[in-house]
Amino acid sequence: MAYVYKPDFQKQWTNLYLQSNSFSTLQSKSFILTWYANYSEEFKPIVSFSLLGNKIVGLLFLAQHRTKKHIIHAGANEAEYHGWLAVPEFSSKAIFAYHSAELDYKITPQDIIVDVFKAGDTVQYVHEPKFLGWKKVGVKNIRVHEVRGNQNTMFLRPNVEDFGRKLQYQLDNYDAITD
Repeated sequence: MAYVYKPDFQKQWTNLYLQSNSFSTLQSKSFILTWYANYSEEFKPIVSFSLLGNKIVGLLFLAQHRTKKHIIHAGANEAEYHGWLAVPEFSSKAIFAYHSAELDYKITPQDIIVDVFKAGDTVQYVHEPKFLGWKKVGVKNIRVHEVRGNQNTMFLRPNVEDFGRKLQYQLDNYDAITD
């Protein structure tokens, strides 16, 4: 992690920050380094970067919880916007590849029951709130089970216990539950 304090890395970070089409102040040196310093006892910093030759063309700031081991974006809940910093050419190629793969992927509906575990606290816009987009996958039935937390906290304590109980119930009773 010491490399993020080196002058050459910081200069490239600043240049990338200024070149990126998707930057926010929550990816700036001052915010990221301050957040890493303030949460260093709880989180281990992870900096992922892409190089083209010796030039940094993409940066992503993450952190791993030291005891629970889950990985989050640096800034966690204090930073509303997360994402990578990238030079426009690199960013647009990656986005194009993602969208091409998404457009080429064809979902084949199955005659199955799908159990969806939905976060009770929705913090992001959901375009299809009833089945969360799963209706086109399971044509037999979609069963939605609401669990505590939001999409960021439903797998963390204490919410994960609620999720675990509901998942275990579905697994234990799968043959008995027909609707």
